[in-house]
Amino acid sequence: MADFLNLNGWNVPVARGSASGDYENQGTNKRTITGVMLSSSRALKGSWQFETIPLTREQVRGLVGLVSGQGDLWKFDASLWSEKGIGATSNSNALAGASTGGRFGTGVNIVNPNVLSYPSHVFNPLEGTVTAWVFVNSEVRGGADSRVFWHGSNNANANIVSLTNKFSGEWHFTIGDFNNFQSIYIPASFTENDAWYHFAVRWNDAEYAIFLNGVKRASGTVANQPTARGATLDFGHFRGTEQLGSNLDSVQVLPYPASTEQIAALAAAGGDFPAQPMMRASGNAMLNGAKTVIGEVENVEWVSDKTATVSFRLHER
Repeated sequence: MADFLNLNGWNVPVARGSASGDYENQGTNKRTITGVMLSSSRALKGSWQFETIPLTREQVRGLVGLVSGQGDLWKFDASLWSEKGIGATSNSNALAGASTGGRFGTGVNIVNPNVLSYPSHVFNPLEGTVTAWVFVNSEVRGGADSRVFWHGSNNANANIVSLTNKFSGEWHFTIGDFNNFQSIYIPASFTENDAWYHFAVRWNDAEYAIFLNGVKRASGTVANQPTARGATLDFGHFRGTEQLGSNLDSVQVLPYPASTEQIAALAAAGGDFPAQPMMRASGNAMLNGAKTVIGEVENVEWVSDKTATVSFRLHER
């Protein structure tokens, strides 16, 4: 049996009876005029400890990454800065208006000749995840390649990780190195309506996969893995060309392959997740309702070569 801890929309199974918590008094004691000491608490700070049931390797990697606050997030809410304070290396685009521009609040409008690029500070060419909300319209489906993101190094044909709407209307996730590329794709029929769609791609040395609105739509075996990290990530274009032709919002880059549960939670979220490494925690394993927390991983114990339990602690913010 397991309790459930909800972290940023992902229900993490916690071993029943393993959850414990305590509150630390953050107040001061004050002496009343009668001489009686009374405690006047300004705040109570909570801390909770958990141990999961056995999780798959994918789930363990995702949970450790989430609790440790790995990766970065771009909300584009009135600013082009990332949640970890990373600014663009190049941009010639304006933030899109709140009423029409973003999936949540504002977004960015990447149409020709607009560009937007960032340092690849959290990008891992060996394994990782990129997710984004994309407004798909006739311009995106208009016949030319439309990039959601692009990563490469040395030259345009090295260490490629890219998501593109091809001239056929298909959404191609391409990965490879030095002219040896491979792609999987989502058919054009899946995005025929003008609407916001959530895309996610993940990869490691064994598999690469593409998700649409939280559902895995295609996957393949990696034959020629990228080995080096390029200097920048292009959002909505490829080196100043092949602009998306529409609006982009809530881009998340993780240096690990997110679990299927995490990706589904991202797609189902009714807004941006809290700034990394902060999380929103709730569920029947928590005390006193939903809290904004930060976390630390205390131990990972492998039960078999495929499953492990994770012990971790959350601290209220």
